[in-house]
Amino acid sequence: FSEQSKFQHWLQAMILRLMFSAACLILAIIIAPFIGVIMIILICYRKGIHFYLKVTQPHYVQLFEGLDAIWAVEEETSRSIINVLAFFEVEDLEEGKIYWIPSGILTNWGKKKTIVNRLATPPLPCEKLFYLRRQRFGYFYWEQQAKFEIEDYIRPMITIPPDYESFKYNSSQFPHRISEETLKNIVGELSNTKLPKDHEACWEILVGSQPMDKSLSSFSLDNFTNRLHYPVLFRIHHSLGDGIALMQLLVSVMTNNQTKSAGLHIEQSKIVNFQHKLKCLLRNRQLSSINQHQLALILVQKNSYKLPTSSDPNQKPEIFSKIIQTICALVLSPASLIHQVIMKATDRNVLHGPQLTGYKVIAWYRDQNGELFKQIKKVKNCFNIRFTEVLLTALSASLEKYFETHQVSYKDGIPGIVNIVIPARMEQPTSKFDLNNRFSVAMFQLPVSQAAENNNQGNEYNKFSLRNRLEAVCHNSEMLRNSIDYQVNYWLLKVVATYLTKSMLTAVARSSQSTLIVSNVMGPTKELNFAGSKLQDIFFWVPHRGTTGVGISVLSYKGHLQIGIMADRAVVHCKEDAQMIIDEMVAEMNKFDKVASFQSDRNARWFVNQIVTKSALAKSFN
Repeated sequence: FSEQSKFQHWLQAMILRLMFSAACLILAIIIAPFIGVIMIILICYRKGIHFYLKVTQPHYVQLFEGLDAIWAVEEETSRSIINVLAFFEVEDLEEGKIYWIPSGILTNWGKKKTIVNRLATPPLPCEKLFYLRRQRFGYFYWEQQAKFEIEDYIRPMITIPPDYESFKYNSSQFPHRISEETLKNIVGELSNTKLPKDHEACWEILVGSQPMDKSLSSFSLDNFTNRLHYPVLFRIHHSLGDGIALMQLLVSVMTNNQTKSAGLHIEQSKIVNFQHKLKCLLRNRQLSSINQHQLALILVQKNSYKLPTSSDPNQKPEIFSKIIQTICALVLSPASLIHQVIMKATDRNVLHGPQLTGYKVIAWYRDQNGELFKQIKKVKNCFNIRFTEVLLTALSASLEKYFETHQVSYKDGIPGIVNIVIPARMEQPTSKFDLNNRFSVAMFQLPVSQAAENNNQGNEYNKFSLRNRLEAVCHNSEMLRNSIDYQVNYWLLKVVATYLTKSMLTAVARSSQSTLIVSNVMGPTKELNFAGSKLQDIFFWVPHRGTTGVGISVLSYKGHLQIGIMADRAVVHCKEDAQMIIDEMVAEMNKFDKVASFQSDRNARWFVNQIVTKSALAKSFN
């Protein structure tokens, strides 16, 4: 009876979803002629602008593609800049010497031209790095620089007054080394400032002028007198490329080889793997988890989204599969788009709502011994879930505790769901390096708390147990992966956004529903070095958009996990509050490890008991 009831419930929900999809499709067909006329006008207008700029501008290169243009639209309070903080280890320096002169640390790396030569010459041609971003007639375009000065792009990150000289001041008046807390304040102040050339350039490198203080607890500095760690801040505009492309660039510059040699592997689960999903559904018989998109796509998933294998990198889907894939996307995209825009409520919590100020707070956590990375992998393997799902579960528990202490001015109490934006790579990187944006985004509903039973006001809640929280996060994760939100958004960003003008993109690209953006990037597994200096640690922070003023970034490097958070002061007032969110995440991950250890021990005991039982039975028969 229960199985029949579940099937009837699933069938009823499926019929309602199909009716909703059909209604959205009919609405799309009605307004399609009007949208088609507008798109034809925009295409012709864009072509005209292209020919005009090509004739009138001698340094004109090309107009922005949609995935680049979406990041070119920005506000002063949330510029589209990816901030990457790296710590380079310099050895065999004289103890007691004042290393605040930027030219000194740059000399230890060789010359600035080394970086430029590696970026501008084969096998790593990155001409796009030396372009300027221009905007005219409503469209953004790339323009070559008439004169390139490397000093405009690689500059010192001054932390000591420029008129400071050791013989004028007492050595205790200005520290020779910089503390971690001071560096957080500096990076927070620099994170949203303009790039060179009045913000028309796409990158800059700020070299730290002081080594890190040896008293820092989060950095393991053995033999500190012979090893100094200098901070270097890389600031890259997102219109250049996504996180994976920029990581490939960094690794290639460091190694002067292909990314594979440095141990950079792109996690294939970032791309929706429909073939694996189909096998899981058939194995588990989870009919209730199939939504309206999956029902239509289930017949074509096996071939439509099959990724090229390493044995045949040039493999492409067949024409028939592409046609079926396009038809399914067109049929289901209206329902997906309307559901994302209209039916997902805007967050109401202490971390979302007010207009951003543009002033950021920065915090980070360093996995010093690689234990945290091992714990997450242990939990992942024990419960057969994804790496990102472990991180999201820890974030859910951390946000619940944060809301308990900070959600005092909201009548709604602690939210049950928090919307977060999760980017995903849609195309597998090829062996040929290409600096571009190939990511899509979708909104994930992160369960934070359970509403209390018999509670009409909605300001009380029940806490999740650890297992229930993990199950809720995994369920919502599977629902998102089973939808076509990523595919629809990618098509809109890549194709439609290419022809929209700046004013149209400003209205479309503004983020107003989500509280956070969470990015997880798998970095190099091997240690990198440049001109004799080791890359000891690396962190990055994703930019904000609209009213989304909190970004959490996770990066793995040589078996260590680095977690960073950047928040606008409109929603997080001090770096201590930002640090609290990360520290609570780490604390929750340690709890997961204990549960995973218990589960592994129980499974091991069960396995041993089975062996003993079978052995005893075999002896009795003999």
